[in-house]
Amino acid sequence: MLCSLVLNGLSKAVNELAYTPGEEFQMLSVSFDPKETPQLAAAVKERYLGTLKAGIPGMPGSFWWGRRAIPRLWPMLWGSNIIILKDWRIRHPAVIFVLTSDGRISRYVYGINFKERDLRLALLEASEGKIGNTVDRLILYCFHYDPDAKGYVVLAGNVMKLGGAASLILLILFLGFLWGKERIQRK
Repeated sequence: MLCSLVLNGLSKAVNELAYTPGEEFQMLSVSFDPKETPQLAAAVKERYLGTLKAGIPGMPGSFWWGRRAIPRLWPMLWGSNIIILKDWRIRHPAVIFVLTSDGRISRYVYGINFKERDLRLALLEASEGKIGNTVDRLILYCFHYDPDAKGYVVLAGNVMKLGGAASLILLILFLGFLWGKERIQRK
C-alpha cells in the first residue's frame, strides 16, 4: 500500500517539474517484494506512465511531455524469488532516492506527497549543476536540505549575504547616479 502512495506522490510532483524525465533526469522504480511478477510490474508501469502528462494513443513506450515525446521512461524493475528471500519482511519509510549520474545517493526525499521545489532542488544537487538555470542555482544557494524537516528550508545566512550584496550594489548605483548628477550640475 505504501508503494502506491509514494508512486502517486512522485508522479504528481514530476508533472509539476519544469525538467523532463528521460532528458534532464531518469526515473527508475525497483520492487523488492518477492510476490511481484513481471506482469504486475508492467501493469504498474503502464498505470503510472498514464499519469505523466498525456500518453500518445497507439505509441507504447513513448509519451508526450509538454510538446516533446519521451521514449521509454520510468523503468519498473522487480526481483525474482531466487534473489529476494521469501520470508524477509521489508520495513522502510516512505522515501524516494535521488541519485547522482554515477549511482551514488545524493538525497533522500521523504513522504508520500513531494513538493515540486524539494524534488527540483534534489535533482539540481544530484546533477552537480548540469541541469537547471541560474535562478535554480540561486534558489539552491538560499535553501538547504533539513532531514528533521524532511525538506528544503531557507538558509538564513546565505539569504542575508545575498541581501547584503544586493544592498551594496544598489548603494553604489545610487551614489554613482548622485555623483553623475552633481558633475552635470557643476558644468
